[in-house]
Amino acid sequence: MVLKYIVFVIFTFLNSVCYAGVIHQKLNLGNFTGGKEDALDNQDLGPPDHLDAVKFERDGDMNAEFYHEIFLGEEKHHFHEKKTKEDKLKKLEEIFRRADVTNDNYIEEGELHAWIMMMVNDHMKQATTESENKFKLIVGEKATVVNFEQFHAAFIKSLRNFNASHDGKSKFNQQYIETRLHTIKEEWAKADLNNDGNLSKKEFLLFQHPEMSNATLMIACKDFMEERDYDSNNKLDVKEFVFGFPVGDDINLDDYADGDDLIRDKIHQFRKYVDVDGDGFLTLDELMVYLDPFSNLNARNDAHDMMFYVDSDADGKLTLDEVKQASEYLTGTKLFDASSFFHNEL
Repeated sequence: MVLKYIVFVIFTFLNSVCYAGVIHQKLNLGNFTGGKEDALDNQDLGPPDHLDAVKFERDGDMNAEFYHEIFLGEEKHHFHEKKTKEDKLKKLEEIFRRADVTNDNYIEEGELHAWIMMMVNDHMKQATTESENKFKLIVGEKATVVNFEQFHAAFIKSLRNFNASHDGKSKFNQQYIETRLHTIKEEWAKADLNNDGNLSKKEFLLFQHPEMSNATLMIACKDFMEERDYDSNNKLDVKEFVFGFPVGDDINLDDYADGDDLIRDKIHQFRKYVDVDGDGFLTLDELMVYLDPFSNLNARNDAHDMMFYVDSDADGKLTLDEVKQASEYLTGTKLFDASSFFHNEL
């Protein structure tokens, strides 16, 4: 994983040399809110279902928050529903100023690309911190490995603590625990790369976040392919990719052009980015590239997509007003209205 981080940092620098250093100065990275040690003893210690800044959830569905996460990074909590519109607008402007590393009041595609790479790295730093804190909670500061019995005991204890603090009124009932443990055992086995029954700190991180390693990412990709490859030809056509189950030949994907947002986005991603060679099929290698959160190519594609949706006058650069108008797309919150355009609240 360390090698992958080194490659990632070097690759980002070489491809974003004009922006990366300045963005680092503006980001103030490292103030993570997730995974604090004092908050871990009453939560589910298993691997999260939702992986920030990754295109797919563990169950194979598209991550509906993906574009919000790669634009907002760890500032996402500032756009919680309890925050006021004024606070959200101020934070959105702050993000705009930080991404605008040339300070010319525009975000160009290169700046957006560099920003996305930094936000993904920010997510991964938080994932690492949270995993380290969980590991220490389960086996202490000095341990180098954790076995499943130790994890299981801490897992059950943490859920009981949560239930006690909520008078037993929580989702952590016996059915939840049994179903969750079944999934956890599968993920544990995938992360146990040397098959010794224990997880090292590195393997525990991969147990929590398989996207952090090519080895576990490959396993996740194989699982994804097997679940959807219903004609068993070791590749996915667009319908298998989109729906994940057999559909009739009479299904016309063009009918979804103005329909369900997630289906439309999956069709768009398949045709434009996933099926790299344009042969109409997705191979395992293509899926690996597509799901790799560290991919510089993916970040470029995502920046290009975001520019397309946000750059309303198609001049190749984003203004603050354009970002405000596209706030729902970028942050998941509709903040812009006609009055703010004319009176410029910020």
